[in-house]
Amino acid sequence: MISWSASARPSQSGADRPGPASAAAPSGSRIPTSSAFWARARSSMASSYPRIGCAIGRGRTETTRLAAMAGTEDWTVERANEALPRVGAALTRIRELVEQARREREETAGLLEGNGHPATPPSTDELRQAVEALTAEGIVLRDLDAGLVDFPARLADGRQYLLCWVLGEPAVEWWHWPDAGFAGRRPLSDPPA
Repeated sequence: MISWSASARPSQSGADRPGPASAAAPSGSRIPTSSAFWARARSSMASSYPRIGCAIGRGRTETTRLAAMAGTEDWTVERANEALPRVGAALTRIRELVEQARREREETAGLLEGNGHPATPPSTDELRQAVEALTAEGIVLRDLDAGLVDFPARLADGRQYLLCWVLGEPAVEWWHWPDAGFAGRRPLSDPPA
């Protein structure tokens, strides 16, 4: 292992190789060799580069989802109902693309691309774009199989709630608090207060 001394010249001595706790870095070394230092460095890097959740929302916490929606305009029942034909068509297309990607993945299961990974289905890019088009508007895709989406809305006092719609329903007629989920759905006839 090469270490840098105070004179900025590499040293090839065995003293600066990682090893037992008794092995010490040469005096004036600028590159720490202790495992505690590297553990702190890894920890620091992990917090500097947080993991990114999936586009559809799996693996993301409710807080993360709501934070992602913070930059979008709040939805009203009227606005959400006006968007339903477009949102319904997008959900139908996303479902088709998911099924197509599954078929393509099965067809190419034995074929390997670089680094031994299976080839990415061509429909994946279109699928990603379709999902991102919905989420860019602040629409939260909850369950693709059910066609469940939420439209973030806000009360006059600033509290957020979600307008809830399932593909096939004639209109947005349900709402729930962000922490209540689908099980906490209430009809709009019983509005949030």
